[in-house]
Amino acid sequence: MMKKSRHHGTRVQMYEDNPERRIHCPEWTLLESIHKRIEEGAKANDISRSRFFERVMQNFFLVEKPVFMVSSKKTVSYIEKVKPLKKLTLHPAVVELIKEFSQKSNTSSSRYVTLAIEKYIGKYGYEVDLKKILQLV
Repeated sequence: MMKKSRHHGTRVQMYEDNPERRIHCPEWTLLESIHKRIEEGAKANDISRSRFFERVMQNFFLVEKPVFMVSSKKTVSYIEKVKPLKKLTLHPAVVELIKEFSQKSNTSSSRYVTLAIEKYIGKYGYEVDLKKILQLV
């Protein structure tokens, strides 16, 4: 039996061999429901939370229009609390894409990530296989 990674999924050796390939996520604050969706998606696909988060964001930039029309700058929900996204790693190019498109959308990076994950999961569920996603489109 293979050793499981920290939270979910099997450990991928090449994923951790090159530390320059992944960096820790910035201190984005996301709604607790988004944290739960990341957790559920990782369990559903039997991969780590970092891997699920990265695949969702990569697929989002490939199959969706990445610029949002944000009508209000309000980022705090009075119903749900926000908490920082910690201990997830992401490819530096994806972090730069998030930063670039959040500026184009005239919103914070935290709000952009929240909107992107909600839109992606609402449309494709927890699917991370790009072939299957393209069949749905």
